[in-house]
Amino acid sequence: MNTTLPAVSGQRYSALALLAWPIVLGLLSQNIFNIVDMMMVGRLGETALGAVGLANYNNFMAAAALMGLSSGVQALAARRIGEGRTSESAIPLNGALLLSLLGGIPIALALWILAPYLFALQASGENQDIIDQATPYFRWRVLSVIFIGMNFSFRGFWNGISRPSVYFRSLVVIHITNIFFNWVLIFGNLGLPALGVDGAGIASLLATGVGSLIYIIQGFALASDRGFLARVPRGPSFRDLITLSIPNVLQQFFFALGFAVMFSIIARLGSTNLAAASISLNLVLVALLPGMGLGMATATKVGQAIGAKQGDEAAAWGWSGSHLAVVLVGFVGLLLAAFPDFAIGAFIQGESVSLEERTRVIEAARWAVRIVGFTIGLDAVSMVLMFSLQASGYVRPVLILSLVTQWVIFTPLAIIVGPVMGGSFLDVWLLFIGYRMIQLVGFVIMWRAGKWRKVKLADDAE
Repeated sequence: MNTTLPAVSGQRYSALALLAWPIVLGLLSQNIFNIVDMMMVGRLGETALGAVGLANYNNFMAAAALMGLSSGVQALAARRIGEGRTSESAIPLNGALLLSLLGGIPIALALWILAPYLFALQASGENQDIIDQATPYFRWRVLSVIFIGMNFSFRGFWNGISRPSVYFRSLVVIHITNIFFNWVLIFGNLGLPALGVDGAGIASLLATGVGSLIYIIQGFALASDRGFLARVPRGPSFRDLITLSIPNVLQQFFFALGFAVMFSIIARLGSTNLAAASISLNLVLVALLPGMGLGMATATKVGQAIGAKQGDEAAAWGWSGSHLAVVLVGFVGLLLAAFPDFAIGAFIQGESVSLEERTRVIEAARWAVRIVGFTIGLDAVSMVLMFSLQASGYVRPVLILSLVTQWVIFTPLAIIVGPVMGGSFLDVWLLFIGYRMIQLVGFVIMWRAGKWRKVKLADDAE
């Protein structure tokens, strides 16, 4: 097989940019959930900030069990468009919504009960204040798992049919709702009691519930002719949804679990390091948004090209998305590297935060953020190629690479370097960046090798 880089064109760049920008804005608004919570709670001090950071990544772990459905829905919807089966493009979405309900309810109930034990395992006894604040906040957030699974499934559908602006408009309303409820419930405005960290969790639960309602209304209004809620997938269609979604669900879950484990390791290094890690990881997620958006846009084009039996065109879309990602995200990264204190300081301020406390967190996070700035463009290429491989149906090798790099390489080394050898937060962070770069190399090799071209699904059109 010819593995030389295909020629790319300005038309591909333009098409990807047009498709990606509403996705990026939508992703930004989704990250606003955690960012708004952290910035508002950050006014209560580093302990509250560390508690929210720890709880958010545990919530990410819980939601990841259903978030992977989004990739399966997007890949199948895009293929149906490429095959000319537009009237069936919402059928995978129907199946994902059903799975979100069946899976989300027991996950939410189990983690509500287990929350105190989970945080006791993750944080040492010296951090009891963090445990006390993280537990109720997490309990409210974890009840939204069902809504998160549904909302991500809708996101996959609208991306798959090249209409990401539909869910972006909804997310604007959702996050205005979240900001409003945070303002009311955290600080006790409009005559309600000040609930602090608990109020942030309740606000996020209410906002995600509003989001699911909006998405359902949109589905009836804009996707009835595509089979929305007409029937669930059966036979080969349901097998395809499971085949594409389960590896993505596992990848998302273990990726999120890895974050939770990393936070557990850093939590044992003290509340300052935990606050620094919370800020650094949130800045990573924000800086990666253009790369994630380009990855989802590229996945749509790859899926549609594969559905139309155009393998070379699919390969060209993957490389074009990678080129755009390294340039755009690399520029964002250089800004972070140049002004780390400004970015970090936005998360830890307010009357309840002393100058000494603020200085400690900034100093702990400064070099971590600088390193992110220098490497985030390459990480974005990894995101684009990962989404492209998943869209082609080449999901199992992606899962294996992700699990090996995170759980065989990074996590054991982080435990040894951190708690065992007494290393610093920066030492653990360097290992985190290193494993992300190893993943990049693996995804590039997979995309160049081209084995993804040979993947066949049960319900593909002949």
